[in-house]
Amino acid sequence: MAVMVWNALALLRGGDSRLWTALTTHFRSLSKHESAAMALIVAESVRRENAHHADDIRIVQNWNLTIRDDGTATLRAGASAPPE
Repeated sequence: MAVMVWNALALLRGGDSRLWTALTTHFRSLSKHESAAMALIVAESVRRENAHHADDIRIVQNWNLTIRDDGTATLRAGASAPPE
């Protein structure tokens, strides 16, 4: 989900709201409990991206999530300029 939110925000900053609209529409269609949980997660993702990467409009294309035996996770992502 982090990659989808990142890409939706990058596209939104570039003037394309389709992915952001699709994501928020989907999250609103979930049950009240699930929708509320997603709202918190997405809000925190947006806050962090705005705080740390507000000018970055690259699109994540390749990513790999690794979960270690101790429960920690690492996300490696490759990004490039958004499509014209």
